[in-house]
Amino acid sequence: MHHLVDGEGLRTTYAYAPRVTITTIENGPTHVELQFPSSGFAAPPPQEVRVTRLTFEHVLEYVWTDFEFDRDPYEIDVGAFSLTEIDDSRVVAEIRATGRYIGSDLRHYRITFDDHGTYDVVCERLRISYSIEVHDT
Repeated sequence: MHHLVDGEGLRTTYAYAPRVTITTIENGPTHVELQFPSSGFAAPPPQEVRVTRLTFEHVLEYVWTDFEFDRDPYEIDVGAFSLTEIDDSRVVAEIRATGRYIGSDLRHYRITFDDHGTYDVVCERLRISYSIEVHDT
């Protein structure tokens, strides 16, 4: 089971590949951030574009799968170009079954970008934010 995450700027049909930033605090959690233009390019440059920023906090596992190879390491049937939460994630169950995870909440998200690939992220929290950038190209 899975469901699309509600919100503006979370659909990725025709979106370019995201900018990906991975940060780790010494002896602390890892965060994964994806940024991508989430409004269309309709006018000639320069133009203002909304950018969606997904910040996955306290990440326990993340995987990027290249679009060309059409592999799904988790064998989840999700075909949407959108941010999706996997409700019955096998990987979340496996992490909990180790007995070593002591956090309260754990979620599995997936987002796919056409002609780029799919990101799967297992984390404690997701922050969604937006900004406006001027694109000259």
